[in-house]
Amino acid sequence: PILETSRSITIEDQEAIIEKGFARLDEVLTYSAGVSGQTFGFATRGDWSRVRGLEVPQYQDSLQSLFGNYNNTRPDIYTLEQVEILKGPASTLYGKGSPGGLINVVSKRPEVESRHEVVTSLGNFNYTSLAVDSTGAIDDDESWLYRGIARYRDEETQVDFVDDKTLVLAPSLTWR
Repeated sequence: PILETSRSITIEDQEAIIEKGFARLDEVLTYSAGVSGQTFGFATRGDWSRVRGLEVPQYQDSLQSLFGNYNNTRPDIYTLEQVEILKGPASTLYGKGSPGGLINVVSKRPEVESRHEVVTSLGNFNYTSLAVDSTGAIDDDESWLYRGIARYRDEETQVDFVDDKTLVLAPSLTWR
């Protein structure tokens, strides 16, 4: 249990992400104590961050996803179940890490219970977004599960002539 773990851990689950209105991963990271999101200022190319002042590795579903500076693919916040931040030197127990910590983003996975969601959003800088999330069982004995996530986002940014457009298609299938 997290209460019995003698490490500094921050977990932002999907409910907290929605309640706080985060639109990007770097916003989630900035909200956490001891973490600096947007290390180099506003950027549309990646989510660079530091934990306790040090560069940290980024994992997706417990596999390292960020190697270096120029391959930073941004996970879309709508496709994430939760964001986990482990702070301090205990992070080096989980592979080549940093004494500052590590960041792990957990993807949404197929679920047995059938759920369907359509979300539209409007906001500043001509922000528009349409997102769809559908999950459930394919067969009666629930051995095959599916999840389909799609999102289109288009917005201008605080920098003239720099737009931020995203199209995400994330299908997943589970066989149990």
